[in-house]
Amino acid sequence: MKTQPDHVREKLLQETWVRPSPSLMGRQEPGILVCFANTYEVGMSNLGFQYIWSTCLDSMSIAVDRLFLEPENPGSPCGFTSRRPLAEHRLSLWSISFEEDYFHLAKMLHAAGIPLRAKSRGEQDCFILAGGPGVSANPETPAPLCDAILLGDGEPFMEAAGEVLEEFARGDLSRDELKEALGAIPGVYLPSRNERPILHEYSPSLQMKGDFKVTRAVSTQVKDDVITSRVITPHSVFSNVLMAEMTRGCGWGCRFCLAGYWYRPVRFADPGSLLKRVRELDPSTEMSVGLVGACLVDHPQLDSVTSTLARDGVAYTTSSLRLEKLDAPRIERIVRGGMRTITVAPEAGTQRLRNVIRKTMTNEEILDSGRQLARRGVKKIKLYFMLGLPTETDEDIDGIVSIVDELKAVFSAEGHHPRISLSVSPLVPKPWTAFQWKAMIDTRTHRRRAKLLYRALDRRSGVHLEVGAPRANLRQSVLSLGDRRVGEALILWADGSAPTWNRALKDAGVDSDWILFAEKPDEYLFPWDFVKTGVGRGYLLKEFHRSFQDGGRVGEAAWRQRERDLDRQACR
Repeated sequence: MKTQPDHVREKLLQETWVRPSPSLMGRQEPGILVCFANTYEVGMSNLGFQYIWSTCLDSMSIAVDRLFLEPENPGSPCGFTSRRPLAEHRLSLWSISFEEDYFHLAKMLHAAGIPLRAKSRGEQDCFILAGGPGVSANPETPAPLCDAILLGDGEPFMEAAGEVLEEFARGDLSRDELKEALGAIPGVYLPSRNERPILHEYSPSLQMKGDFKVTRAVSTQVKDDVITSRVITPHSVFSNVLMAEMTRGCGWGCRFCLAGYWYRPVRFADPGSLLKRVRELDPSTEMSVGLVGACLVDHPQLDSVTSTLARDGVAYTTSSLRLEKLDAPRIERIVRGGMRTITVAPEAGTQRLRNVIRKTMTNEEILDSGRQLARRGVKKIKLYFMLGLPTETDEDIDGIVSIVDELKAVFSAEGHHPRISLSVSPLVPKPWTAFQWKAMIDTRTHRRRAKLLYRALDRRSGVHLEVGAPRANLRQSVLSLGDRRVGEALILWADGSAPTWNRALKDAGVDSDWILFAEKPDEYLFPWDFVKTGVGRGYLLKEFHRSFQDGGRVGEAAWRQRERDLDRQACR
């Protein structure tokens, strides 16, 4: 058993428990490990991870520990508190929110001495059960590494599976018995049972379609006891922030957005338990409240919650806001709550292109909101845009520059010099969105349009521009959109069989160019098509077609050219 290193002791001493720490925290025997395939700083800022860990603490009578990626402590991964190695546990529950963390998962399993291929594990090997947004949307990339994968919401799964997970961790069930029990729970995917997985091929006629189906797990509502951080800490991405999930899902229907399709229907949390929890905390605790949700401004009690927090002297922040619903009274409440940086996501620089992606905000609404913000003393705005949206032209890039210039003029008219931060990323045609048939922007066009932005904005005072690097974005995209062969590449890379990631992809038979840059025909099958969700494939395809109609003249021209290209492909 390893002793606790200094970096762990320091973090544990500075944790503030929002709810009491269970007495089992200090026990040393093997139990359940709740794992995050990234650092403590990132994991403790993740509500999904904190929910699973907290639920295990409260509902199980065995030791429950956390596990993180620890760059300070290379070698075999081990429990954060107990320091018991990962390989000595029978069960590990992995929360994976980011596709890049698949690399960490593979490396951590290899470092622990756990067979990377789930099919090679025996009775004494740790059982790997993974969940999280990326894993749920496309479980086929990590499928070779995982014994089981949760597709969808964690609440119904933990309610149904908690007892059997505890029995297995105690040693009262075999691996086969655990799989049998998990297979009967909605939302649990056992990759070993999918004998004919869908693979990316150059034509739908080459693809193999099986009858295998798994239904996504859905919670009918966000829990009345609103999901919040169990622990707050200065050692996290959101330092000393008590996060609270106010909404799940989004009803605005942006065609590129996974959250808007995958997490339907929209559900709202009852904020009463959040306010109660805040009032029960030691008043000397240095913290703010982070209100989380994809469509936060749609929560019917948002204004009441923010008014109450401000009245009680509690600072708060919010996730990205819809400008269409930022009226003057709401902006006033936000400023009173202590927010000095407002984050909004126009996504595209012109109204035409926003019509394509079904982002309803107009230039006038953007500027009017900027005017209201300036009048109330807000001087920092963060804007999110995308490159490579369907029918995008250089004129749409010029539109981004125009928005920045017009916002600066609005603030100057109010006597302020704003700080405007732009984050520009390429569109990744995520699974279960209307754009999953769409090709990504090619590297040459990405770099050329990034240069247009840098040249136009480089000398603008108070403007900071960051454009995602093509190489990193393409790596993430392959992981997001891949099939099982990408999972096999992860294994080859992690165990050293391939010296580089590109070599691992080649050795595993992955054609990255096809996955990323080929326009897929309407009848194309995707690796994730075996999942049954609340939004059908037919609806997504209709939305894909409508996007070009909504784009006006340029959209129609691009659509007709695509039809001609598909006709030529069919005649070959």
